[in-house]
Amino acid sequence: MISSNTYHYGDTVTVPNDPTKAADNTYTYEFAGWDPAVTTVAGNVTYKATFTPTYKEYTVKFVNYDDSELASYTLHWGNIVTPPADPSRPQDDTYTYEFAGWDKTVVAVAGDTTYKAQYTPVYREYTVTFYNGEEVVATKSDYHWGDEVVLPADPTKEADDTYTYTFAGWSPEVTAVAGNAEYIAQYTPNYIDYTVKFVDYDDSEIASYTLHWGDTVTPPADPAKPADDTYTYTFAGWDSAVSPVSGDITYKATYTPTYIDYTIKFVNYDDSELATLTLHWGDEVTPPADPTKPADDENTYTFTGWDKDVVAVAGDVTYKAQFSATVNQYKVSFLNYDGSVFTEVMYDYGATPVDPEGTPVKPDDEMHYYVFTGWAPEYTPVAGAQSYTAQFDSFYLDADYTAVNAAVDEAMKYQDSDKYTSTSYNRLFSAVAAVDYTLTIDMQDQVDAYAAAILDAIDKLVSTTAYDAFYAKCAEVNNDNNQYTVDSYNAFVAAFAALGAKKDFDTDDATQAQVDAAKAELEGVYALLEAASLTIDGAQEYLENDEIKIQSNTNSDTTTLIANDGGAGTASLVFTDAQGNVITNTLKTLGTGTKVELVQGGDVKLTKYVVVYGDINGDGQVSIADIRLARKMAVSTEGFSAYQIAAAKCGGADVDVAEVIALASAI
Repeated sequence: MISSNTYHYGDTVTVPNDPTKAADNTYTYEFAGWDPAVTTVAGNVTYKATFTPTYKEYTVKFVNYDDSELASYTLHWGNIVTPPADPSRPQDDTYTYEFAGWDKTVVAVAGDTTYKAQYTPVYREYTVTFYNGEEVVATKSDYHWGDEVVLPADPTKEADDTYTYTFAGWSPEVTAVAGNAEYIAQYTPNYIDYTVKFVDYDDSEIASYTLHWGDTVTPPADPAKPADDTYTYTFAGWDSAVSPVSGDITYKATYTPTYIDYTIKFVNYDDSELATLTLHWGDEVTPPADPTKPADDENTYTFTGWDKDVVAVAGDVTYKAQFSATVNQYKVSFLNYDGSVFTEVMYDYGATPVDPEGTPVKPDDEMHYYVFTGWAPEYTPVAGAQSYTAQFDSFYLDADYTAVNAAVDEAMKYQDSDKYTSTSYNRLFSAVAAVDYTLTIDMQDQVDAYAAAILDAIDKLVSTTAYDAFYAKCAEVNNDNNQYTVDSYNAFVAAFAALGAKKDFDTDDATQAQVDAAKAELEGVYALLEAASLTIDGAQEYLENDEIKIQSNTNSDTTTLIANDGGAGTASLVFTDAQGNVITNTLKTLGTGTKVELVQGGDVKLTKYVVVYGDINGDGQVSIADIRLARKMAVSTEGFSAYQIAAAKCGGADVDVAEVIALASAI
C-alpha cells in the first residue's frame, strides 16, 4: 500500500507521488499511470500503479591466456551462449601448451561475464651427464629447462706413492639446465707427507719429522730414562734400524736396567734398633721377635704391632714398635664429718676426682643445723690412694613463730578500719607490720615479744561501730518528726543538740569505756522520744500530684482542693486498709498498706499509700509480730507487698531486722 485516505462523496482525490518499481534481471520499469484513472470520489475505490518494461542488455566476452579478446556478444538474460573455436598458445623453452577449456563453465546469460582460455603445460625434457675420466659418474634425461642440476657425490682419484688427489670441481661450471650438457671431473695433486717419530720408553715424543718418500732420516741425541723404585737405566739404542723414508714409522728408545738396594729397619718405642735388612723392591719383609716396654707408675704396656703395616719392599723404611697403655687405678675414699666412709671410688691415674653421688648429712643439734659445702682438701689428679672429708657450715635454727602466726590470724579479724578508732587500729596493724620473719632461734625472745605486742594491741582496740550507728539513728530522727509526739520530739532535739557534734575519739586516744559512755548518753537522749499514732484527724499530709495540692482538715473527713488555676472546690479523702476495708472511724490508727484516695465529683484524682517503718503487718503498731516477719523477709521477700518490704527496710537499701527490733523496743 502506497497511501490510504478517507474522503466524502465528490471530493477531489489527492494523488501521491509517482511510485517506482525495482528492476529485475530481465527488465527496468517506468511508471505508466494508475488503474483505473483517478476521478472525484464516487465511492470506495483502490488505484493500482502500472509500469512499462524495458529489456536489460548483457556483454559476454571470451579472452585468451594473455587477455587478448577472442569474441564479444551483446545478449539478454537467459540467452544461450556459443563459445568461439578453441584458441592456442605458443610453446616456450620449458613447456608446450594444450587448450584445456575456459576458466568457468559457459552457461545461459545471467549478467555481464568474461570467459578466459585455460591451458595445460607439458614439460620439455633435457639430458645432463657427469664423467670421471672415461667413467660416467651420473646421467639424467628428464631435466626441464631452468631446473637446478643435481650434482653427484664428489668423485675420487686413487693416490700414488708421491701424491694424493683432491676433487676440484666440474668442467665446464655447472649451471641451471639450458639444454643437453656434459661435465668432466677436475683434480688438484697434493704431495704425500710421511711422519717419522722418535719416542721414549713411556711413548713420550722425543722428535717428529715430516718427510717425503725416500728422504734420509737423522735420529735425535740419545735420550735418558730416570730410575724407578727397582732399577737405574742406560740407553741401549732404538727398537729398529733407522733407514730412508718408505712410509710413516715410529722408533722407540730401549734401555738396560740395573737393580737398586733398599734398607729396612725395625726400632723399639725409644728408637733403639731391633733389626736392619738390605732388600730389593718387592721383596717380602720378615719382622724380628715382638719387643717389650717396661711398666711405669701410670701404665702397664702391651705390644700391639708396628706403626705401619709390614709390606713388601717399596723403598727405604723404618718400622717402630707400638704399645697399648693400660692405666693403673687407685682407690679414692670420701669420708663423712665423723671419719666414717661415705663412699669409695676407683680412679685412673691422673684423673681428677669429682663429687660422688649423694650428699652427706650432719644432724642438727639444739641450736644449729648444718649445710654440706663440699669436700676437703681441694681435688688433685690421682697419683695413688687419696681421701677427702665432707665439710659443713653451721647455721642457727629458725625461731618458733607459732605464737606470732596465731596472733596475726587473730588480728586479721579486725581489718575493717571503719569500725575502730584510727589510733587503736593503726597501733594493732603497726604491730603486725613490725614482725621480722627472718629471726633465728637465738632471738626467740624478740619473736615472742612480737606476739605479745599484737595481742596487747587487740585488747586495746576501741570499737566505734555501736556509737556511730546510734549517732546516725539520732541524726535521722533529728530530721524527721513524723513518728513522734511533738513534746517528746522537741525534748529529744534539745537534748541531742546539747550533746554537740559527733565525737572524734582519736583526738584524745579514747578508751572503749569512754566510747561506750558516749553511746549511753545518746541512748538516754533517744529514750526521750514517744511514738505517735498516725490517725485521720491527726494527719497533716501534703499529697502532691503535679500542680494539685490537698490539705486535710483536722476536724472533718473533707479536704480543700487547691487547683493550679487558683479556683477552689471540695473533695473527699477515702481511706482503705490493706484488707480492702474503707475506714470510717476517724480515730483509727493508720497502718502500712493503707490506701489514701482523693475523690472529687466521683473521680479519683490522686492515690497515695501509707508506709510506717517497722509496721510490716499493717496494724499501725511495731510489735513482736513485725519482728518475726522482718526475719522471714531477710531470707526472702517473695509473697510480700512493696509497702511491706519498704516498711521492713526502714528507709535503708535492704531489710533491716535490727532497726525493726529497735523500733519495737522504743515504742
